[in-house]
Amino acid sequence: MKIAVIGTGHVGLITGVALASIGHDVTGMDSSAEKIAMLVQGRAPFHEPELDDFLSAGLASGRLRFTGSIGDAVEGAAVVFICVGRPPVGQGDRSLTAVEDSARELARHASEGVVVVVKSTVPPGTTARIERTIRTERPELDVEVVSSPEFLRE
Repeated sequence: MKIAVIGTGHVGLITGVALASIGHDVTGMDSSAEKIAMLVQGRAPFHEPELDDFLSAGLASGRLRFTGSIGDAVEGAAVVFICVGRPPVGQGDRSLTAVEDSARELARHASEGVVVVVKSTVPPGTTARIERTIRTERPELDVEVVSSPEFLRE
């Protein structure tokens, strides 16, 4: 299955690497050119036991690749994970701008029947909000939006 992961922080990178390790074709997207450069060299931007090994194996197998373009990542993907960060509650801006911007951009490039999985930490009701954002951008797109929260410490 072709999968796109928008955001290659802790949640997005581990999600993408794990899915590639079980045989899916995964494209990870990040807006940081520096991070993409590290990832294509098989180096994770943070430490997680064995992650670099799985990252290198995914790259070598051709099942894992990285890009700086949402359009490139989601083209032909059956499933798109939104794993972008947002400021922690109580730490200033708590907006959903990054999540909504990702949804808006993926809507422009997504294939019919795509499943969008919101994995970012977001408040209740965000899945419906993201679905409205996608449908506003591209009303004719056949899309399902679901939530799979990551529930890390934040």
